[in-house]
Amino acid sequence: MHALDSPADTFVIFGCAHLSALVVLILVGAWVVATGRRRGADGTWVRRACRVLGSIQILNFLGWHAWALSRGEWDVRECLPLQLCDVAVFVSALALFRPSPLAFELTYLWCLGGTFQGLIPPNILEPFPQYRFWHYFLLHGGLVLNALFLALCCGMRPRRGTLLRVFVASNAMAVVAAAANGLLDA
Repeated sequence: MHALDSPADTFVIFGCAHLSALVVLILVGAWVVATGRRRGADGTWVRRACRVLGSIQILNFLGWHAWALSRGEWDVRECLPLQLCDVAVFVSALALFRPSPLAFELTYLWCLGGTFQGLIPPNILEPFPQYRFWHYFLLHGGLVLNALFLALCCGMRPRRGTLLRVFVASNAMAVVAAAANGLLDA
C-alpha cells in the first residue's frame, strides 16, 4: 500500500482522499470567487450564488441530521448544533441571504480563523466515499468559501470593533454550549 492511500475503513490525514478533497475545494472555490468577481457585487449572478451557497449549507446540515436519524445514530447529547461550525452554518447562511454586518463578521472570523483549520487535520474517521466524508468537507469547505465569497464578491468588510463583537459572541455561544452540555450530561 502506498503511504498516501488509506485502508478501506479509516481516514488518513494527508492521504489521497484528503488531498483530493482539498484540491477540489480549492478549484471549485477559486472558480466561484473568480466568476463572482467578474460579474460584480451588484450582479444577478452574485445574488443567486449567495442563495445557492447558503442553501447548500442548510441542506447539508439538515441532510446530516436526517442521515443520523435514519441510522439510529442521532443523540441529543451529540447532535445539537452547539459546535462553532454548526452555528457558523446558520450565521453564514444569514449573511448570504440577508447581508448583515454582524453575520458577515462572525462568518469571516469563525470560518477563516477556525473552520479553515479543520480542513487541514480533519476531525473525521470515515474515509471516502462514506457519507460523513462528503458532509464534513462540504460543510467546512463551504463555510470557508462563504466567508471568502462575502468578502471578495459581495464587498463586505469587517467594521471597527469586529474583534470585540466576535469575541463576545463566541464566548456567549460557549456559555450556551457549556450549559447545554451540563444539562444533557454530554
